[in-house]
Amino acid sequence: MDEDIIVLDTYDKAKKWLGEHVHRNFFPLNPEFNTLSRLVDRHPSKNEWVNQVPTSFKISRSPGNGALVMYVRFEGLSNYRIVSWVACAKGKLASHQQSDNNNNNKLNSAMRYAIRIQVSNYKKAHPTQVCALCGTGYRIEVDHYLKHFVDIKEDYIKIKLERGDPPPIVFKWHPKKGNFMFRDGTKADGYYDKKWKVAWQKYHNTHATYRYLCSTCNKKTNKSVPDSVIPSLPSVTLTPLVPLPPLLLK
Repeated sequence: MDEDIIVLDTYDKAKKWLGEHVHRNFFPLNPEFNTLSRLVDRHPSKNEWVNQVPTSFKISRSPGNGALVMYVRFEGLSNYRIVSWVACAKGKLASHQQSDNNNNNKLNSAMRYAIRIQVSNYKKAHPTQVCALCGTGYRIEVDHYLKHFVDIKEDYIKIKLERGDPPPIVFKWHPKKGNFMFRDGTKADGYYDKKWKVAWQKYHNTHATYRYLCSTCNKKTNKSVPDSVIPSLPSVTLTPLVPLPPLLLK
């Protein structure tokens, strides 16, 4: 089969093909360029993008967990942006990304991006990275625990709504990071957004605690399951030492 007619229309096919072409760049003269262009055409939100014509691709892996990452540079953009190859292969967004015309997803992305330095500081303060559930040191990620990120986020939004401070609804897009961000400009409509973001950062910093999980355990862990039923590493109970009686002098 010629390279230019490969159709990556399933998750397994796309993952296998991208894994075989990782750490490479592709330009219009490369035969693989057509395969990747067709893959991007399958993205369910492509028609909503301002820039839609790809000019080059870069396949890499996340330094954090080793996951495949597809970078795309589009006509009219000087930098690469991350495009979800999973959404392209499946032809649909994840269920949590489909509600409210992606507004919830944009807010979630911006809130996570806003606290990235706090997560980074935790990693610097705890350089020994071992999964809290299985004990491996491979593909380690930071997990919110005991209180999960979604709970901290929803608690904060609820408090702000009760105070008459709803979440922002307009966000900036970071094409290189592949994240939405809160606006920090000097325009009047950006002042409120920055104030809301700073308050969120302070709230998260006060309420968040973490642990390390490997990528596999993090994906398997159901955040809706009570912590009491989540498996953990076996614990060892130390029996207190009983002092021996003093030796009797003969």
